[in-house]
Amino acid sequence: MKMKNYYHKISMLGLLLMALVSFSSCMDDDDRVGYNIQGHWFGDMDMYYNGERARGSELEFDSGWGWGNKSGTGVEVDYYMYRAITNRFDWRVQNQIIYLTFSDPQLDCAIVDYTLGYDYFRGYIADYNTLENQTYFTLRNYDRYWDEYGYGGYYVKGTRAATDSIAADSIGDYRGIRGINMKPDAQ
Repeated sequence: MKMKNYYHKISMLGLLLMALVSFSSCMDDDDRVGYNIQGHWFGDMDMYYNGERARGSELEFDSGWGWGNKSGTGVEVDYYMYRAITNRFDWRVQNQIIYLTFSDPQLDCAIVDYTLGYDYFRGYIADYNTLENQTYFTLRNYDRYWDEYGYGGYYVKGTRAATDSIAADSIGDYRGIRGINMKPDAQ
């Protein structure tokens, strides 16, 4: 009787394992990128406002509810000496490229040639349409930063508390290109 129960448990474990393997195969590479990008990131996105380079940027990616991880909404906050500029965006992953669409079309971009891990997100911000590399960025996982250093995200929260949040205007906020202070359409 014990031997039969033992074989029954092994066969059930085998079926469970097969179900898990087949379920995980439903997630494609774009889903994995979308799943891994969700959350808070901060670092250098090479942003400028009226000639002033941002001290740092915070990005939040959210895919909402459900199983779809290939798209969602997000917020980018760029921190300057005396202000923070907030821009909302929609994002989607297609063929391993992350497209960001902002309300200000000058900020639209694609993220290419990137490395996305648990702690870091690095790559290139490219032109939305041509996918030509424009500038390098590096971001750190905000939640991981909190755990490692015990600051509670001090860099971002401390900066946010000391600034006013304003909406971006189309003539002021733009991405730099390889660190050069110019608008993307002025190439």
